[in-house]
Amino acid sequence: MAKDALPRIRSGAGLVEHAIHERVNAMRPKKVPETSDHRPVSVSLTLA
Repeated sequence: MAKDALPRIRSGAGLVEHAIHERVNAMRPKKVPETSDHRPVSVSLTLA
């Protein structure tokens, strides 16, 4: 498959899943650093 055939995902297109990070951070020991939710982990694509 050619590189040009793949869809391009624009910056900011992803949805950050805040809920999972909040649950994980709530259960972690205080010595363990919090997880970061600053990266998109879900992107919905609609192909025309």
